[in-house]
Amino acid sequence: MATGERWRGAAREADNALCMVVSTGMGGGLVIDGRVHSGPTGNAGHIGHIGVEMNEDPCVCGARGCVEQAAGGPAITRTALSLGWRPRGARRRPPGLWPHRPGRAARRRSPPSTGRPVRSPRA
Repeated sequence: MATGERWRGAAREADNALCMVVSTGMGGGLVIDGRVHSGPTGNAGHIGHIGVEMNEDPCVCGARGCVEQAAGGPAITRTALSLGWRPRGARRRPPGLWPHRPGRAARRRSPPSTGRPVRSPRA
């Protein structure tokens, strides 16, 4: 993924970048000094299984608190559902059941840079 971002994507003009993808899991890759860095095992920059919240349920990898458990696609869906979001076509919620506005609450808890590419300036 980092190779594609370096070649044609958001990292094409960056000397250093952490490229990330969020799907059912979370993946990543590194560009360091203008070159894709794969590391000794090919997993450099893979952030999905970095531990961040040790009180969470076990991850599919067996560890606790992985980034993927908190911020992967299924986790985002679980959070949205717990805040009252329902897919289109789902039954409407009974009035007063969820008095808060889940979309706004989720945005307040999200980092301000969500969805924006972050890169270092070219030297």
